[in-house]
Amino acid sequence: MPIKDVSANKLGKYKLETTINRGIYKAGKTYLYEVGDKSIIKAKGVKSNSLTNLDFDNIYNGKTVATAIKHIILRILMKDQ
Repeated sequence: MPIKDVSANKLGKYKLETTINRGIYKAGKTYLYEVGDKSIIKAKGVKSNSLTNLDFDNIYNGKTVATAIKHIILRILMKDQ
């Protein structure tokens, strides 16, 4: 984004909320970004605390990662009798 579009006090400009050191955005709701020494991890469908920075590096490089899913939904379809 051009710096001319960023301002803390001008109406109609974007406000800079934080500076990201590094980010990996795999999908719309699956990403990691680092602010200072802190990593923010979000992952749709899995427990975010079960993923690490190394897992995101592996995902970025096309490797498979095993992790815990948030919940399992089982549906049993039965034929009408």
